[in-house]
Amino acid sequence: MSTLPLTPEQSAILQARDPAILVSAVAGSGKSTTLAHAAALRLRRGTPPGRILALVFSDTARQVFLDYLAQAGHARADVTVRTYDEYARSLLDAWVRLGYIDGAHTRRLTSLDALRPWIYQAIEDAAALGAHRDYYEFTLNDTHAEYILDTLTWLKGTLRLRHLDDMSISEFARQEDLPEGLVSILREYERARSHDVGLYEFQSAQDYVYDCLTTLAGCDYIELPRFDLIVADEWHDINEAHLQLLQRLHAGGGQLIAAGDADQVIHTRHGAHPDYMGPAFLAAFGQARRTTMPLSRSFRCGPTLALAAGQLAHKTFESWRTQDTEVSVLLQARLYQDQADGLAHYLQGLRQRRSESGFASFAILLRSPDLSIDIENELIRQEIPYQVNGFDSYFERDEILILRGILALLCEQLHGVTTAAEALPILQALGRFCEVDMPEHDWQASARDIAINPQLIRYFYSGQLNRPPPLQPASTPTGDPVSRKTNGTAAPTASIISVPSLSSGDTHYTGTDHRRPLSPWRARLAHTVEHLRPLVNQESAGELLRQACTLLHLPAYARRHYLQQEQADGIEHSIQAFVEHAAQSQQAAAAFLETVASTQRQSQRLRSHAGSPRQQAPLQLCTIAAAKGKEWPVVIVPGLSRLHFPRPQAQPAEERRLLYVAATRAQTQLLLVSDDAQHPYLQQMDLSQARALATAMLEENRARQADTRIYLHVPFEQRADAKNKGAQWDPIRRQWWIRSSMHLPSFRDWLPPDQ
Repeated sequence: MSTLPLTPEQSAILQARDPAILVSAVAGSGKSTTLAHAAALRLRRGTPPGRILALVFSDTARQVFLDYLAQAGHARADVTVRTYDEYARSLLDAWVRLGYIDGAHTRRLTSLDALRPWIYQAIEDAAALGAHRDYYEFTLNDTHAEYILDTLTWLKGTLRLRHLDDMSISEFARQEDLPEGLVSILREYERARSHDVGLYEFQSAQDYVYDCLTTLAGCDYIELPRFDLIVADEWHDINEAHLQLLQRLHAGGGQLIAAGDADQVIHTRHGAHPDYMGPAFLAAFGQARRTTMPLSRSFRCGPTLALAAGQLAHKTFESWRTQDTEVSVLLQARLYQDQADGLAHYLQGLRQRRSESGFASFAILLRSPDLSIDIENELIRQEIPYQVNGFDSYFERDEILILRGILALLCEQLHGVTTAAEALPILQALGRFCEVDMPEHDWQASARDIAINPQLIRYFYSGQLNRPPPLQPASTPTGDPVSRKTNGTAAPTASIISVPSLSSGDTHYTGTDHRRPLSPWRARLAHTVEHLRPLVNQESAGELLRQACTLLHLPAYARRHYLQQEQADGIEHSIQAFVEHAAQSQQAAAAFLETVASTQRQSQRLRSHAGSPRQQAPLQLCTIAAAKGKEWPVVIVPGLSRLHFPRPQAQPAEERRLLYVAATRAQTQLLLVSDDAQHPYLQQMDLSQARALATAMLEENRARQADTRIYLHVPFEQRADAKNKGAQWDPIRRQWWIRSSMHLPSFRDWLPPDQ
């Protein structure tokens, strides 16, 4: 028996018979509920579970859909509910079993660690070709590897990678506006991965849908399963590869119902686009009768927020709720420190209003991680347990570790660090800055020594960071990349701190030049330490860091190591925020290092014990992208600034959609923190008008819910009696119902227990 009520809009969607239906929904309007009802309705009408397919975008979304399916009255485990990647992989596995393709020995790789050897091999092979050395740096590090995978994900999601072998490297690079060196790496990687149609050396998550389509294009004898109903949730995350897979599945007949919100398209980096929520959908299914239908009222947001979000998105957005969502604005003069100061009073209020479960009702959603520094410090100061999601805590970010390490080098002591686990990330961040590579056991040994005697960092500096690496011929290893070492091959030394030993694994490739040049970053670090060390007892930590950032050209470092402009900008903002934090403390370098180390231990305690039986549930501190699909009673969105949110160099439409996603996560209260009362987003939301109109909408909702449906439990043999008394039949839920305003005693034998 269904426990999910249906709105008139939902009922209209379920009764529609068009072969392809696009549901254009607002946030919180019951997209997943509607699709679960569609599946449950088909099951009640006798459709075999194997003829129904539900496609989602994450494991969490899959479980949510299964829960809704149970609430819709049909908890059938044999209904196929899969992510797109999982379903494409299951098709490939089935084709291997049937002998259509030869994939029995294909390796399935699930992490960057597993893919790294193949990526590094592609970098080396592309560099050895001898071309493009003036345009690209063939560096071996995780940041570069992630950039390569991110670019592959975009090219495969948009299906543009199909043209890579049909064009020269220069032509493809020019067409896609990519560096030629990067294109040469992509070509070498794909040639190593894919030998022929249906014959793959290895596959990972971003490959399955693309490989499935490639196999179908090259093997016209393969038939896809047929479904009577396909439901596709979160359609706003769709890309061209997903769309074409759906087209092929739908070509077998049956009905497709896709639901999404055009204003939640925030993954354009992976090929998503608002057009798929409109003209692209209608064009893709042009051979069938297709239509768009709305879900325009939210169960999550109250009228004020619904109306404000609708004005921001320029669309109809209403609410079913009888309780409003309070929307307020906190104005602060400065972007970083003042926001935390302003939130301090608000967070104190949260402590008093929190439920017995703790802070699980609250979330702070960030446009980007660089805003977290002062907010994390304020949470720690107030002993509020919190969890980070979508980014690393600022204590664990490379740029912050480098700045802490620089202060330690100036002080000639790693103040505040008491364990090897605390010392290791700082040493490795300095090593990455100076392009030092050592075997892992040597890094561990250095960290243990310095944790015991923090002054030994001066010898780590002289023995590793300030010593020119020997020029060594680079080799391009052959054979299976999976068996190759990538962490360096130097033998351990008697004392890694005093006797330097650089590994041949620390290789910087520049085309045909196989000799590693002297890194300019070591020279800059040496110059910075020499220049600032005499000032360590005269200047504050903030002033030392400010000068160090200038001398080290840290913005240039960010642009070099974080190849996407948005990432590089975020690193620069994070550096600025940490320097400002140091300046606000007015502490000397040694005292500031002690404070940061102590604060980090407090943060780890709050984060590691949050939610445990002895601790209260944590507040969520996460990026907006990581918050999509979730909801909280209270949501705080800091950082509304013309220089930060929206980002000047970002796409304006996507920035607006990011705020829409953030704001519509709130149920009962939304707090927007801005440095500008005339911020364009606040102007567009027009909160004063939204509040005025919400009053009338609340009255309408209360009147509507005062006359809601009550579903009856009428035995089959008594159906005529129920009908004669005024009950009506719901063909979707297959139940008799009455309005709450009717004379209930006449139906007392059939009323649910709570009436």
